[in-house]
Amino acid sequence: MTASTMSSPIVSILLVEDDPSLQASLRMFLEDHGYAIEAAGTRADGAKLLRTSKPAICLLDMNLPDGSGADLLRMIVAENLPIRVIVMTAFPIDHLRSRYPSSVLVALLTKPVSPQDLLDEVNKISVIGT
Repeated sequence: MTASTMSSPIVSILLVEDDPSLQASLRMFLEDHGYAIEAAGTRADGAKLLRTSKPAICLLDMNLPDGSGADLLRMIVAENLPIRVIVMTAFPIDHLRSRYPSSVLVALLTKPVSPQDLLDEVNKISVIGT
């Protein structure tokens, strides 16, 4: 076997974040760790990419300029999309745990998010998904 056939497939991540500088820094950080990143800055763009690019993981900001990240969570559940979600927000959202299955909503992270904490959560999902 060659090294390329032994390596794990690249995990795709959709980053839904409206802050351009945070979006760019998280994209670079995760790409540097071997993840394929697509990004959206609005709820509408996030919904389109969830359906068309079919990422394994969605990193989701809850406060978006055209709606709530909760709209996207509801869509993922309603359409039975096989996507694991990590919510990132500055607002208290522990109530979300009881509203969404743990198979979809896997983590809640408070902004400012530590890049290492985010990477740890993403890596956990990546290991489970393989």
